[in-house]
Amino acid sequence: MSAKIDSPAPREPFDVNDPRLSRFDIVEEGARRDDIEIVHYEPQVVHGSKAERRLTRLVAGLFLLTGAASTAFLIIYIWWPWEYAPGRGGDKFYTPLLGLTLGVSLLAVGFGILIWGKKLLPKEVSIQDRHEGQYDAESGRIAGETMLYMADELGVRRRPLLGISLLAGLVPVTAVAAAPLVGGLLSDPHKN
Repeated sequence: MSAKIDSPAPREPFDVNDPRLSRFDIVEEGARRDDIEIVHYEPQVVHGSKAERRLTRLVAGLFLLTGAASTAFLIIYIWWPWEYAPGRGGDKFYTPLLGLTLGVSLLAVGFGILIWGKKLLPKEVSIQDRHEGQYDAESGRIAGETMLYMADELGVRRRPLLGISLLAGLVPVTAVAAAPLVGGLLSDPHKN
C-alpha cells in the first residue's frame, strides 16, 4: 500500500478523544496539525505472508545467536582456565575465544536490528516545517497515540517470536557487560 498526499485542503481539527477514531486516525490528525506531509508510506511485507514469517524467523535466530554467543562468553570468562600452567595449552585460547564470542554476539544483534528495521518496518517519508507550538492536552494524547502506533508498527505484538528472542538474546548481553565489573571484585574466581 503506497500513499501520497498532495497538499490537502485545510480542514477543521477533529476531537481526538472520539472513541470511534482508530490509533492511525489520531496519528494522521497529529501529523496534519504539525504541518507534516506524508510523502510516501508502504509496508515492506504483507502481514502474515511467507516473506514476513521468514524474515521474522531470521531476525529471531540472530537474536538467539546473540544470546548463545553471550552465554558462551560468560562461560569462558568465568570457568575457562586462563593462567599459564606447564603442560597445559588451553590457556592460549582464552582471549581469542572471548573475542570471538563477543564479536559474534555483537554482530548478530546488529544484523538482527538492521534486518528488522530495513525489511520488516514500513517505509515512510514525511516532511515537516519547523515551527514553535504550545502544548495542550490534545497534543499529549496525539503524542501518546503516535508512540503506541510506532510500537504497533514494530510488530512485537503481532510477531511475539521477535520480542521473546530479543529478550532472550539481550539478557546475556547485559550479563556480559556486567561480567568484567563483577569479576574484578572477586579475588580469585578459579579457587573453590
